[in-house]
Amino acid sequence: LDEILERINEGSEKYKINDFYVAVFSLDQSLCYGEGGQTTGQNDESGCCVAHGGNSSYVGMTWQKILDEQSITSIRGRDLHNRLAGQVDRGGKWLEYVWAQSSGGARTKIAFSSRFRDQGKGYYVVTEYFAAPPPPTCNACPKNMECSGDDQFFCVPKEPETTFHE
Repeated sequence: LDEILERINEGSEKYKINDFYVAVFSLDQSLCYGEGGQTTGQNDESGCCVAHGGNSSYVGMTWQKILDEQSITSIRGRDLHNRLAGQVDRGGKWLEYVWAQSSGGARTKIAFSSRFRDQGKGYYVVTEYFAAPPPPTCNACPKNMECSGDDQFFCVPKEPETTFHE
């Protein structure tokens, strides 16, 4: 297991494709404690990341800490952990949830999660991706399109230029 976790954290191509990656969380909350069992202030019962193919700096963080790092306010770490870990006893399960930042802009994430045990410890592996690409911004519209201008940042076809001849 340690070798696989190391490869995931290195960002190995086997465990990451674009924004589709593998992460592994321990059901043992004590793995998010510091030296000598001292809490790192993360004992919020939201799992403990032991490998993350998208961002290895999340290793040792709980779901809540990861959500806080990204300013995600649409779901609590404990709730996400419970959904991912608690509903996957039958060989895995697909889940869908909203991923919204406090600054606005919600997107749907889809995740597959499955539990496993290694040396008597419980884990779950999760792969997740966004259901749709991020919405375009006004400066990202193709040349033949323009921003709708209504704060929705949708690209709409440009009105054709008309020239009048006498």
